Amino acid sequence: MQPFGQFAWMVDLDSAGKVTRVRQVLDTLDFNRIVPGRWTVDDVEREFGPPAMIEHVGSWNGPILTYRWRDIDRSDMFYWVYVDAAGVVQRAHPGMEFINAPADKN
Repeated sequence: MQPFGQFAWMVDLDSAGKVTRVRQVLDTLDFNRIVPGRWTVDDVEREFGPPAMIEHVGSWNGPILTYRWRDIDRSDMFYWVYVDAAGVVQRAHPGMEFINAPADKN
């Protein structure tokens, strides 16, 4: 479902190649496993798949990996992973995705 979907499925196999577990990993619990200063861009992409977008802003010297996901309340969300020039994650956090939000009626 990546890079533009809101789901990424992790399939765990045993030594014989038999499926032992299947789980959706774009969620708060799994995103909280990211350890700034230790995880690399390769770790992030191995665990979550390719990001929906790779962004750049003037206030950050490196790529920002942007994942789309749904939180427990089914709200459309972004999860941003800030990577430095050496490819090491320096920070990561969620934020609301307002692209698909209904128009404000007030």
